[in-house]
Amino acid sequence: MSAIALEEVFQQNRVNLTIVNDMSENEKVSVVFNYNDGKLAIDFPENYPEEAPIFSPCFEKLDDHVMSFILETSWERFQSDTFRLDRLMDEFELSLLPELRQEQIASEAIRSAKDQAALTPEHTPPPYENTKIISKPKSSNKTEKKTKISKNPKLKTAEDVIRRIQWDEKMDSREFVVGYVDRFVGLQEKTFDDFSFKNFVDVDFEKQEFSVPQHRIQYFKWKGSVVWDKTVRMDYIFGSGNSKRTIFDNDFKLE
Repeated sequence: MSAIALEEVFQQNRVNLTIVNDMSENEKVSVVFNYNDGKLAIDFPENYPEEAPIFSPCFEKLDDHVMSFILETSWERFQSDTFRLDRLMDEFELSLLPELRQEQIASEAIRSAKDQAALTPEHTPPPYENTKIISKPKSSNKTEKKTKISKNPKLKTAEDVIRRIQWDEKMDSREFVVGYVDRFVGLQEKTFDDFSFKNFVDVDFEKQEFSVPQHRIQYFKWKGSVVWDKTVRMDYIFGSGNSKRTIFDNDFKLE
């Protein structure tokens, strides 16, 4: 019933949260999380939690389609968690939203650099060759600067996993598969060596280098089994998040 949704909503300690419908008129609960560049609306159905909520992001410059898909996928894996809404919003505000903003800035930089290159004489190096890595934007929204004590242990990032697979001599990149979100067809998999893990600004798509923004990486498989999963905070590479063991333990067994 939606009373459960209402209880979860009231457990939220976020000043950017607005309760649109609190069951005063019907059995549904609706909320909106507001940000400086858009908003995320969540509608909880009457038979929640048996039926998943509906996520309706609205951000002018960000990819709402990808955002919705990742939220829906994450929710499916959080549904057995007591703090599911809290965990989802932590993931959204601390990881997904900043990474989507970074992707948007990087895309604008690529377009700008290519436009400038088209106007540059052939003997002059195109300006995007020297483009610096763009740091993550600092939000001007005071509600997003609020320090929040996480209920979950810190999880090593996808970038941490990528670098370790690339540089750790004990790990064979040919044994790894990456699960990622394709903006058009949903969850997909490719072998680790199929990816170009350059900074997204530096990827040469004209040479058919394959890359995706790291926020779209959902999991890594090793020898056919998932060993790092962002949405359930599993990490058998470093032993971070909800995991205390690693694939390097002598008695480690994949579940």
